[in-house]
Amino acid sequence: MKTKTKKSIKNVLIFIALLLLTTVNVILLEFVIGWLAGDENICWKSVLFAGIGLSVAVVIVEILLARSSVQGRGRDIISVCRKIILPATIMFGCSVLLFNNSADAGGVFETTEWLSLSLSMAIFIYLYERKQQYDIQQDENGLVVVAECQDIQSAEMLCERLESNSIRAMIVEKESPIYIKGGNAPIQIQVCRKDLNAAKNHLGKSL
Repeated sequence: MKTKTKKSIKNVLIFIALLLLTTVNVILLEFVIGWLAGDENICWKSVLFAGIGLSVAVVIVEILLARSSVQGRGRDIISVCRKIILPATIMFGCSVLLFNNSADAGGVFETTEWLSLSLSMAIFIYLYERKQQYDIQQDENGLVVVAECQDIQSAEMLCERLESNSIRAMIVEKESPIYIKGGNAPIQIQVCRKDLNAAKNHLGKSL
């Protein structure tokens, strides 16, 4: 069996596993939220406003940490919280807009169920994105950052130096869709993963 076929089958199986995990997560979250709420009905307004408040707070903290150039576990945790809480809040808000009208007409808007589903879907999206990032990182031809620059002149100089040593390199600005997240510099120099060590050696000798 060809490598690409094996990889495709593996990706499908992982996707199915994530869907099953999401289904189990919905059931568990619904049980936990229902248990915490007890016999009291959870108001969708309270949940939505709490989600909006948390989303705003997390985004502000992440911006402040980015501006202060703080690195470490704390920043990673805040980033994960933002990637889960913000989409979950948006999805829950959309469910309120779409299905709360039927509740006003005599039905019941199941806050617990929609909150569980929104959180689970946000977690699913986060895990799937992490899986895609991992696949990219493991690809030998995938692009990685070898250096960061503050101006285009410095970037062009380093890029030419790599090219003169038969290492293909490219300049990527922060606005580019292929800019690798996590960097703070406005410009990245990217090379193939297989050339990363050689590129570091050449740049280390010349800097």
